[in-house]
Amino acid sequence: MERIRKVQLEWLLKRINELAGTPPAAYTRDGSGKLTGNIGHIFLDRGYGGYSIVQMVNEAGGQRDFGHPYRMSARETWMCLRGIEAALEFAKAGK
Repeated sequence: MERIRKVQLEWLLKRINELAGTPPAAYTRDGSGKLTGNIGHIFLDRGYGGYSIVQMVNEAGGQRDFGHPYRMSARETWMCLRGIEAALEFAKAGK
């Protein structure tokens, strides 16, 4: 079985954000250098040896977890992201 790498997860997240019509980056820096959270952006939170899929919910950087009570391996994260991608493609095809 081929190893899943972080770059593959990031590529898939870029695709998901495009399909969902959400901002391509988690934060935007204004002219004064202040960071503002881009509401709706989906990204990875990495820690404790695993990944969580999260979404930005407010401009202050608040985020919500996509419902997993634990950190996932790269392969588990890949499978979840593929499911999200498929659901977004299905919804887009139905329009």
